[in-house]
Amino acid sequence: MWVIGLTGDIGAGKSTAARFFSSCGASVIDADAVVRDLWRLPEMIEAARDRWGQAVVADGRIVPAEVARWAFSAEEEYRWLSGLLHRPVMIEMERRLAALSGWVVAEIPLLFEVGRPHWIDETVYVAASAEKRASRNCSRGLDGPSLKNRERWLLEGEKKRLMADFVVSNDGERGDLTTALEGLARDFADLGDLGRYGLFCHRALATVLVEQGLAAFPVLGPCGSGEEGELRFWGFGRLFRDVESLCRSQGVGRLHFSEVRRIAGSMARGALKELAR
Repeated sequence: MWVIGLTGDIGAGKSTAARFFSSCGASVIDADAVVRDLWRLPEMIEAARDRWGQAVVADGRIVPAEVARWAFSAEEEYRWLSGLLHRPVMIEMERRLAALSGWVVAEIPLLFEVGRPHWIDETVYVAASAEKRASRNCSRGLDGPSLKNRERWLLEGEKKRLMADFVVSNDGERGDLTTALEGLARDFADLGDLGRYGLFCHRALATVLVEQGLAAFPVLGPCGSGEEGELRFWGFGRLFRDVESLCRSQGVGRLHFSEVRRIAGSMARGALKELAR
């Protein structure tokens, strides 16, 4: 599994990026969707009503516009709302992540403000100018001053650029954003397919696997004379049948493949580079 934390400021295009990644095969977990689900919980509704009064609830449901009016009225209110929602959102996103495999995009608008969770492998920050973002958000009633008001307690864009593993500029047309994301999507898909093979075999098989581009970083555990042992190596899940076929031709069985979670980014990308040679 490979998990990408996708973020960006209002109107930068992170949701467009998430939809593109989804079209390329990614599973997407949307923090905003999780928030909407949380607002259905009675205890969340009650907390908001206790804080801001009956106007934030209508027909037993939270009124998003009223919540936003209060939340952006003063820093104290914004911090209170953040304290109410951020931790439950991260817990629920991690819970949903546990049911997925492959590569996953976690769309989190306040990723760097909340703090990068341990389950994210790499981050993508979609950037765009304030003018461009205001233009895209006219239909939401978010002009330049409105955007500035909503973002006044957030980290500055330059800080987010420095914190992100990848920065994608979106000041052009939608097609330009797609072009900028294509290479990342291919890499992320490959990283999500990486796993660890294991089998008991002769040392010579490791050489054959590497020569055929099926293995990266093979390590043969010590056993007996040192010519045979438990071979472990990085490879793609989609090539399992090819590896299995080669092993059978060599008279080797008991091959297994395990999805790798939370592997170090440098090791995973190193394996990816080796397999692409």
